[in-house]
Amino acid sequence: MSPQGSPRIRVTAGLLVVGDARIPLKALGETHVPEGEEARAWRTYKADPRAFTAMRSHLPTAIRIEVRDPDDPIPYVHLSTRAPERLAEAIRGSARQEHGERRALGDRAG
Repeated sequence: MSPQGSPRIRVTAGLLVVGDARIPLKALGETHVPEGEEARAWRTYKADPRAFTAMRSHLPTAIRIEVRDPDDPIPYVHLSTRAPERLAEAIRGSARQEHGERRALGDRAG
């Protein structure tokens, strides 16, 4: 937790870390940064109660990340953040890097 009581959000080697939760990047799909009315809608009437959320009412900006693991009942992750575009790029960059490393390892193994 940060000093303000908000869960800390980080992207580390292969993981999205939100407070104590650790979500493998390989289980995540596309990132979406809703704006304006769309952002409010995802916090209210469009919200799925099965989603993993970490929202702060004083932050109007957020990111929604699809969960692509078919065995996971959580449809998406929704996080309030002051820098949603920066977080989206970190997730995409880490996922690309991890995918490239797996492909390179597979090329060497064959």
